Amino acid sequence: REEWQSATRDLTLALAQTSSSAVQQRANIYDAFSYLYGRQQQYMDAIQYARQALALREERGDILRVADSFINLGLLYMRMGEYANALAAHADGLRVYRQIDNRPKIATALLNIGMAYHLDKRLKEAISSYGESLLLCQEIGLPLVESKAHSNLVEAYLDAGQQERARQHWQQGYALALEKGFADEISYYEELRAKSTFLGESTNETAQPDLPPAQTTSTLLLSSLSPDEQSIMHFASQRGQVSASDLIDELHLSRATATRRLAGLVEKGVLQAEGK
Repeated sequence: REEWQSATRDLTLALAQTSSSAVQQRANIYDAFSYLYGRQQQYMDAIQYARQALALREERGDILRVADSFINLGLLYMRMGEYANALAAHADGLRVYRQIDNRPKIATALLNIGMAYHLDKRLKEAISSYGESLLLCQEIGLPLVESKAHSNLVEAYLDAGQQERARQHWQQGYALALEKGFADEISYYEELRAKSTFLGESTNETAQPDLPPAQTTSTLLLSSLSPDEQSIMHFASQRGQVSASDLIDELHLSRATATRRLAGLVEKGVLQAEGK
């Protein structure tokens, strides 16, 4: 809700009431502080807290979360326009993901690296990184990131003046977004088409499918969700599943809130419960 003073107060209280031995919880609070300051474009403070979270996770030896912290730093540096630092941080995260063979995280890190190259106008490297992410997503079945890779390739190829390649990726990515009911991605592909009308033209290589009635219902359901619910669905789409513990760790929700929101999404028919 962008009530920054209240958020700062609550996080300060949370940190004061968390023991020094609760390393993971303290790191999560530092991450939340980093997000808070990043949203306000107070990037130096955001970087400071992100580095504190990283240091705690390195101390704890939680290498997956260490890699996540490197990615958080990379995203902050991208927003600051410091692309060399962003690429270095993302490369550190990617190296760890590859070390532990976390392929969904590898695909997302490659997408972020492509974005850093793209923003730095290094289109050849951007296209290469996006393409590597896309192939991995197709191999392991990661449709949301795959859809994003297609849309990023559309923009990169447009910037490179390669309209036919851009059109092919637009058609493939838009068809995937429709098939899976990714409301935000559908909207973004339609924005791209409005800006470059030739993107939606038919080619011999691909044909744009009609949206079936069942998918229309799914898309409407997703678009009717609150921003918080859409964040949960985004997380679930990336991982293939989501638990209350995931939301506590990744979205900083309380257990009661996480459980309540998951139950609400099950009632709306967009998630299916397994187990208790």
